[in-house]
Amino acid sequence: MKKYSYFFLFILSLAFACTPEENTTPRGKYQNGFFIRNEGNFTDADGEISFFDFESQEVLNRVYASENGQDYTGILQKIRVFGNTTILVDNLGKVETVQTNTFTRLAANEEFTNPRDALFADAHLVVADWGPYDENYNNPTSFLAFLNPSSLTVTKQITIDSRPESLLLVNGEVWVATSASTSLSIVSPVDFEVEKLELPLAPSQVQLDASGKVWAMSSAGMLWKINPQIRTIENTISLSGLAPKSPNGSFAFNEAGDKLYFMTSEYDEFFALSSHVFELSLNQAQPVPQLIAEGANWAGLMIKDEVLYIADNNNYQGNGFVHLYTLEGEKISSHACGRATSGFELIQ
Repeated sequence: MKKYSYFFLFILSLAFACTPEENTTPRGKYQNGFFIRNEGNFTDADGEISFFDFESQEVLNRVYASENGQDYTGILQKIRVFGNTTILVDNLGKVETVQTNTFTRLAANEEFTNPRDALFADAHLVVADWGPYDENYNNPTSFLAFLNPSSLTVTKQITIDSRPESLLLVNGEVWVATSASTSLSIVSPVDFEVEKLELPLAPSQVQLDASGKVWAMSSAGMLWKINPQIRTIENTISLSGLAPKSPNGSFAFNEAGDKLYFMTSEYDEFFALSSHVFELSLNQAQPVPQLIAEGANWAGLMIKDEVLYIADNNNYQGNGFVHLYTLEGEKISSHACGRATSGFELIQ
C-alpha cells in the first residue's frame, strides 16, 4: 500500500510541475469596455474621460483626474485607442498620449492651434489641425503634423485642404475627410505625397467597414461607399428629406456589417436640439432610412454586441449621459457621465 501511495504522490508532483504558470502581467482597470468622451464646456475647459465597464455595466467617471492626480483641463475633441496607447485630442491646442490600461500620462504637445483628430501611421503619430481662423472665420492654412510617437515632437508638417475633421488609416495610407472642401485627401506617411478623391459634397467623417471599404459622410446629407484599392465611388446614398435632415457625422455598423446606423440633429427656433437615429440596410443599393430612436441633445453613437450606445451632451448644461438601446430602438438603461458627453472609443 505504501508503494502505491508513493507512486500516486510522484504522479501528482509531475502534474503540478507540468501546469503552465499563470500570466501575472497586470491587465489594468481599463480593459473590457470603452472610454467615454466628455467634451466639456468651452468657457470652462472641463473636458474629462469616463469608462464604461462591460462586465459591471457601470460607468467610472473622472478617469484622467483619478489616474494622474490632476484635472484634464481641455475641450476633448477626440479619443483614439491604439493598443496600449491612447491619444487624447484637445481642440484648445493639446495632443496627449496615455497608457490605455492604466490611463497614466505618457507625453504631451501643447503647441497646436485647433487639432481635431489623430492616429498612428508608419513611424508617426499624425495630427489633423484646422489651423488658425482668418478675418472671415475660415481656415485656409489647415495642416497635418507628423510627430515622433514617443516624445510627440513635430518632425514634419504638410498643408491639407481646409478643416481636416476625421482621419482613417487604410492600407498604410492616411485618409482625411476635410469638411470645408469637396474631396478626400489620401496621404502617404512615408513620402508625404497627397492624392485626392473628389466628392460632390464636403465629407465630415470617414470610416472603414468589415469588408475593407471606405465610407464617407457629409453633413449636407450624403453617404458614399468607396473602393480604396481603385479610388472609386461604388455607391452614393442620399440622406436628404429626413426630419431633422442634418446628419451630424456620427455613424456605425452592426456586428454583421449589413446595416449602418447614423444620427441626425437639428436645432429648433428655441435652440433645442432634436436628435434621431436611423438604420440603413446595406443589402439594398438605395436603402430607405428607418427611424429607430429619437431624443434630444444626442451627439454620437457606437454599436457593440448588438447594443446601441448613444452619447447625450445634455445641451452643455451639466453632466451628460450614455443611453443604451437595442438595435430595434428599445431603451435599456442610462448612465450619468461628465460634462457634455459627445462620443465613445472602444478598447480592442
